[in-house]
Amino acid sequence: DWIPRTEAWHAYLNRLEEQIKRMESNQERFDAYINIASAGIFVPNFTEHGYQVVKQPPSVHQRLNASLYAGIAKGLREEGAIDQIAGPVAQFVDLGSLTQELLEELLPQHEAWAGGVPLSPKIAYGLRLYR
Repeated sequence: DWIPRTEAWHAYLNRLEEQIKRMESNQERFDAYINIASAGIFVPNFTEHGYQVVKQPPSVHQRLNASLYAGIAKGLREEGAIDQIAGPVAQFVDLGSLTQELLEELLPQHEAWAGGVPLSPKIAYGLRLYR
């Protein structure tokens, strides 16, 4: 039984579980079950549908976009294999000092999403590019 017991959340996770059952790779299926257990049992969701996409301030998008194109112009690095990410190896753009700036700027939005819980900005990885 999924937590919280809302109709939309149950429908979403039940659809996701059906997709997981059809996965051919044992490892990918195992990883997906761990993720769905985390989302549906262990970690509370803060929206009707669990994770939710929300608009960010335009300046955040502009700075990330500028970093992306600067990283492409400079030359991308390969990230290397990551166990939790299936598929081709991604290319990566490090954000440098922009990481901390964005974490601090978005902190009020993150705290509001978490229900007013005080948070400490800690880590952002950068931009992954999949081709």
